[in-house]
Amino acid sequence: MLVNVKLSKAIVRQAKSCGADQHRSTAEQIEYWAQIGKVGLDNPDLSYSVIFGILLADKESVIGEYGIGKL
Repeated sequence: MLVNVKLSKAIVRQAKSCGADQHRSTAEQIEYWAQIGKVGLDNPDLSYSVIFGILLADKESVIGEYGIGKL
């Protein structure tokens, strides 16, 4: 499901720049940041590096399902 939201031009510019560095679209980068924020809010005792590892492991399991291999 796609939903339109209004974001500041500054955050969109930042997402575009960071996303390009990580080979993500602007929308994918914003979703990634939202995932980090959600996990962080739900688990305030976790460090960013642990959250990053969780998201990376989740991404690897999805890629593995499609037979593409590990990152």
